[in-house]
Amino acid sequence: MTDLTLSPTNIRPLPGAEVSGKEAGEAMSLGTVVYVAGDSKIYKTDADDATKCSGQIGLVVSGGQEDRDGDIASGEFCGVLWFGRVALNGKTLDETKQFYISGTAGKIADAAGTVTRRLGAAESATILFFNPQSSAPTS
Repeated sequence: MTDLTLSPTNIRPLPGAEVSGKEAGEAMSLGTVVYVAGDSKIYKTDADDATKCSGQIGLVVSGGQEDRDGDIASGEFCGVLWFGRVALNGKTLDETKQFYISGTAGKIADAAGTVTRRLGAAESATILFFNPQSSAPTS
């Protein structure tokens, strides 16, 4: 399994994407895959822990008001993509692969981890169609 390395400054939701604001429950950066916890805050997903792969899954696409490098502090509000197309400029995606929650906290992987939850597929070499699997994760 290989994790995608995303540059926080090159992530951009495209027209029609569903994005809304959520409060970060821990430090993270743009491009982090998150889940909504019981306290309604977002936290990094982790395919090694089923509780961190369940419920609503999103991708952090904006925020980091205090840090222009895309770092987001705990308690800061950020924009989360729930569904739709996102440009990952500077990244070359393999259009034959599906993408999943990684065993590395908050990352996207090109293969399923211990807990399987699909996140989407490459629409082109630079566009990810983010459409998280709605069913419960499997391990």
